[in-house]
Amino acid sequence: MTAAADDDFAELDGSIKRLALSQFKKLSSSPQLGTPCGNKYGLDLTGFLSLHFAKNAFRIVYEIIASEHHVRIWGIGKREGESVYRMINSRLYNVQVQIMQKQSIMVSGKARLPKKPSKKPQ
Repeated sequence: MTAAADDDFAELDGSIKRLALSQFKKLSSSPQLGTPCGNKYGLDLTGFLSLHFAKNAFRIVYEIIASEHHVRIWGIGKREGESVYRMINSRLYNVQVQIMQKQSIMVSGKARLPKKPSKKPQ
């Protein structure tokens, strides 16, 4: 689980936490249980899966790390439109920026950063 997903989990209500923990157990034995995200709401989340719980009100968004035989949870959030998917997209962008900064990839004297995620249209 990413640090941000840990924060998401900590913010959940007690009853929702119990339901999330139940889903974590299911994922540990059946990682393919979720639905592929693909290109959702114009966001490229290819390789990520979404597991619905709490009467479809919440989502756990994760990826399968085949080489390490486990899943990495990127976020847990309410279904409310595409907010959880936008949150994951933003987290992915931040990770890409951090990687590029660490590697100091320079092109023509300037770092090439990935395209910043778009804001939700009003």
